[in-house]
Amino acid sequence: MITLEGTLIKKPWSKSIESYCAQGSDYFVLETGEQTVVLAISDSLLPICEKFNTLQVIISGQFEKKVIKPSQNPYEQRPVTFGDNDGFECTIFRVEKIRKKD
Repeated sequence: MITLEGTLIKKPWSKSIESYCAQGSDYFVLETGEQTVVLAISDSLLPICEKFNTLQVIISGQFEKKVIKPSQNPYEQRPVTFGDNDGFECTIFRVEKIRKKD
């Protein structure tokens, strides 16, 4: 298990690569100062993340690589930098534990 520290930030959906990688509407990231990490959060941890939004936190979990390929639906929303059939690989952090930093 990997532990990261930083500021938990809730972000709105947008046509960005980061948002598309999160694969949802609103999503959370961890800003560590060196990087911004897209988080995958289970439904059971979501209320805690809402409570800790904009606070310094310590999270534990694992990095996962995702390969995202757009569907053939021409009406699907996708990042503005995508071509018609371009896919991409991104890394998310699957959160298993979260606590507020003392």
